[in-house]
Formats: sequence, C-alpha cells, structure tokens
Amino acid sequence: RTFAVAWLSYALFYLGRVNIAVALPALRADLGWSATSAGLLGTAFYWAYAVGQLVHGALGDRVSPRAVVAGGLAASAVLNALFGASSAYAALLVLWGLNGSAQSAGWGPIVRTLSGVYGPEQRGRVTAAFAPCSTAGHAASWALAGWLVVSAGWRAAFWVPAVLLA
Repeated sequence: RTFAVAWLSYALFYLGRVNIAVALPALRADLGWSATSAGLLGTAFYWAYAVGQLVHGALGDRVSPRAVVAGGLAASAVLNALFGASSAYAALLVLWGLNGSAQSAGWGPIVRTLSGVYGPEQRGRVTAAFAPCSTAGHAASWALAGWLVVSAGWRAAFWVPAVLLA
C-alpha cells in the first residue's frame, strides 16, 4: 500500500509541474509575453525547486514525510488554481516560483519513506518499479494539459490539475 500511494503521489506531482510547458504557447499568445518573460517562469520555478529540495528533504527527516508530501500536493493545488486565475505577470512569476517550492516536497520524503519500508536487499527492485512514476506523470500531464488547452483554454490546464492534486 505504501508503495502504491508513493508511486501515485509522485506521479500526481507532475500534473502541477509539466502543465506549464504545454500551456505556455497559449498563455504567451493570450497575455502578449515575450520569450524572455516566459523563460523567467521556468527560472523562478527551478531555483525555488532546488532550494526547496534541501528544505523539504531535511523537513521530511524531522517531521512526518506523509505530512510534507501532502502539504506539497495541497500547496501545489492552490498555487495552480491561483495561477490559472491570474493575468498579472508579477503575480504569475511569484505563484510559479512558489509552486516550484511546493513541488520539491515530493521526492525526498517519498524516497525516505520507501527506504524505511524496504530493506537494502529490496531497494534495487523497488527503485526499478518506482522510477516509471515520473514518466507516467509526465505523459499524463502532457496529455491532460494538451487536451485542456485545446478544448477549454490555457487556464483550464491549471485548474483541472489543481482539483486532481487536491
């Protein structure tokens, strides 16, 4: 059960992270952004993600990893919903940066949990079975966000993942 929840949780994180790549062309066209402005969203996300990895990894060692992962999913849900509702560049930049931090709450605590459940002799098989969750999450995010952008607009590519993350 722990493995299944960890696998699904980490795959779900991708719904609120990869959606930007699919929605960005429509978002840029709608809001009239330059490529540089759009690129700064990624910069804000990845710097916050990098710092957040350090923070959330240490936090997951000191408090409940389950709480850290659930908090990251919930925060990413709220941030994706707010992102989809916003149009001001500064707000979108801050929201997507904060989403980077929320997104970083997944990996460290989940790996810590799995390493506590499975012994050293099982970890190779567990790692091999766990690794596809990122690919599955990526593929699901691209498919869902693509369909949403085409059928309902770029904002839906953030609102629907927000509901699923919550």
